Amino acid sequence: MPDIDDNIPQDENKLIAERREKLNALRTHGNAFPNDFRPDAFAGDLQARFEGQDAAAIEGAACRVRVAGRLLAKRIMGKASFVQIQDMTGRLPCDLAGRPRRGGRPVPASDVRGRWFAVV
Repeated sequence: MPDIDDNIPQDENKLIAERREKLNALRTHGNAFPNDFRPDAFAGDLQARFEGQDAAAIEGAACRVRVAGRLLAKRIMGKASFVQIQDMTGRLPCDLAGRPRRGGRPVPASDVRGRWFAVV
């Protein structure tokens, strides 16, 4: 009777080969991992800038920033959805009320999977 462990390396090798084929297909079309997003702000700097201000003052500032980081938490509560982003300087809680639009309709918060998204 064959041992189950004998099949694991062969299956893993097949999976790795499939992944390499897909990567090579992506590379034929150019850079397989494009990274043209350039942040212009950091979470720690934004927190220091707006520390001690009330919500009205922060909303009145109406500044647009581009922050890059890891999506740590996603809380979907109907129309009110919240995320928490962490970069090398700290964590930034964000409200997804102004979600990006796709074809004129708001992108559902459940589609936010660590990709780029707009935070208003």
